[in-house]
Amino acid sequence: MRETIEKRSFLYDLRVTKLGLALVLFVAACGDNSEQCGPGTVSQDGTCVWDGTGSTLCGDGTTLDPVSNTCVVDPSLCGDGTVFVDGRCQDPNAGITIDLQEGPEPNGFETSALPAGLIAPKAIGAGGFVVHGCIQPANGVADLDAYTMTVTGPTLLAITAAGIDGLDGGFLVHDRDPNNLGWERFGLNLANDTSHRQVFLPKAGSYDFVVTDARSLLPLVTGSSSTTLPAAGNPDGTSCYYVTITQEAVPAPTPITVATGLSTPLPGDKVMFVSAPLPTGLIDVTADDDAAENATAFDVLVNEQYLLSDQNGSAHFGGIRSTDTTVFALDYVYNYNNGVVPNYALAFDLASDAQALPTTGTTLSSTSVGQDPSAKHLNLYSFDAAAADTTFGMNLTFSHPVQGAIIDARSRGTVASFGGLATSSPGSRFTHYTGLVRLPNAGRYYLAVFDSADPVGTAFTVTSTLTAIMPTAVASGTPVTGQANNPFDAVPYTFSSTTNPWNTISLTGTNTGDVNTSFFSAATAYGRLQALSFTAGGTAPPDATVLAEQDFHAPGDIGGIVFGPGLPNILFTASPQAPTGTATFDFDLEPRTYTALTGGLVQILLAETSPANASHRYYVPAAPGKTVTITVHPTTTTQSPQLFTLDAAENVVQQSNATPTADAVITVTQDASAATPFDVRGALGAAETYNLKIEVQ
Repeated sequence: MRETIEKRSFLYDLRVTKLGLALVLFVAACGDNSEQCGPGTVSQDGTCVWDGTGSTLCGDGTTLDPVSNTCVVDPSLCGDGTVFVDGRCQDPNAGITIDLQEGPEPNGFETSALPAGLIAPKAIGAGGFVVHGCIQPANGVADLDAYTMTVTGPTLLAITAAGIDGLDGGFLVHDRDPNNLGWERFGLNLANDTSHRQVFLPKAGSYDFVVTDARSLLPLVTGSSSTTLPAAGNPDGTSCYYVTITQEAVPAPTPITVATGLSTPLPGDKVMFVSAPLPTGLIDVTADDDAAENATAFDVLVNEQYLLSDQNGSAHFGGIRSTDTTVFALDYVYNYNNGVVPNYALAFDLASDAQALPTTGTTLSSTSVGQDPSAKHLNLYSFDAAAADTTFGMNLTFSHPVQGAIIDARSRGTVASFGGLATSSPGSRFTHYTGLVRLPNAGRYYLAVFDSADPVGTAFTVTSTLTAIMPTAVASGTPVTGQANNPFDAVPYTFSSTTNPWNTISLTGTNTGDVNTSFFSAATAYGRLQALSFTAGGTAPPDATVLAEQDFHAPGDIGGIVFGPGLPNILFTASPQAPTGTATFDFDLEPRTYTALTGGLVQILLAETSPANASHRYYVPAAPGKTVTITVHPTTTTQSPQLFTLDAAENVVQQSNATPTADAVITVTQDASAATPFDVRGALGAAETYNLKIEVQ
């Protein structure tokens, strides 16, 4: 497979930002000594062990395995004419047993390529999975052989890539999961022709396993400005490789504490597993070493399930429960320091605890831990969403003014704002919120607050009711009656506007006072769905963008709502403004009468009519960013029909001039709704005729 680096975006990104991505180089390979055991050792099933005489130092051709405390064959010391395959030095001309032969080219990342083969590591103790192939660069461009490797869960592998006939064996393992594309490990050697290291695949799934010459991958680490991976190996395809992939048991983790972290030599060919009891709040952990030629990395597993990976030397997360077991798998993204064992440091820069947020109206006592919004000075209250897109009814009261936000524990992203986590004036504080909050993901969340005005140690209480509410699905043309208010004065509904994008709403309230309806895109409406009042006066609007809003002031009020094909799924809330007793309301969504246009490049309608004292409505679909030009041409010299473009609540956005005999023209740039509603009205209150032209460019 021959290609430029741009043909695979993750390879290009590795070259551009090597410290923020995953690369691993390794130093261990083939040399000039024979496979015979050295003095003081004896061969047992391909392993050199101490023979009981003299020193326990390993002899020529062997190296000490610190885990088993035995002398094992050193893959860097296979003699001339031999190659290290499946745990021992073998003669490649003597019929080495392989499990997979490289498939036909193209087998890299070209559009037409198929995988070079499918790798399924053997069970622990069953030996290595051996792959054979050859590298044939052309026109100065590297040849990459891309295999697919699939595992069913977290898997520890020992991988050796041995090159022969001029090839320096090297490899790359890359997660194919689009949610984890930054995860990669390289095995490269700058000293000789065999690369070896352990690789821990942190979760089930498919991985790219790419084999090539180590020299072709080296520019990804050294920061070369070249946009192609350089050729290496014989152009006639005689440079070949044997890759051995052996599954190993994951060792029991070494216990560490958050207070002390970890600082220890970590050989670059081994993955180290450590466990730490983590607190229940926000966590910031960093990894570093004392060698410039390395890039630390780690994976985090909770209760033996994958949580996250770090490729940049730090991770920020939360959501750990007091009963959880958390394990860190520590290794390197790349390591090309020629065998020097660096010191690996793991430190917890932040490890805070969280209180469980009351959900049934009970009160919790707290003490302020800070006046600034840094993560170390937040009061945290945890709660859980059982599913994605969960809508909660929230009745939240603090006895003392605070400000803050709801944070997604895993991503550390802010989902809902209650005055925000940025340093601001005390005017951004609040004491009460009643309404809905919609959360995007399943899992743990934190309500994080701080007091920006009062001393650390200020006592306060929090009282909270938190109830997951399933929005009621409604359909255009099907009335909904007897809808009861809820304790949060905000009842959520959903409907699809695919069939009828332009609807009218009629609403009748009983014991509700006025009723506010706010409409949101169900695809993007997260955070607070109601306004928040500050203790110093003023309000913060909902976090989610309100597409349309309609206030109903009397029974039977009717409002028109427009939603284009770009917003097919709508979430809306009905909020009584002055509920008394048992508050209920009835409402009905009914299709609006309008003319649906095709949205073609040019469409002309002749002899259209605007009714007397009314309007003729139109609806033209158009892709976001398109230019829509609407022209209304009067058919008589005494008439002057007017043109109005409308928003989602039928409010006028643009209005044409009403000049007799003159064309009325409006040009708009289509927004994300993917449709433009408009109407034509008679300026004199009488029925008027006109020709209509629509251009979409």
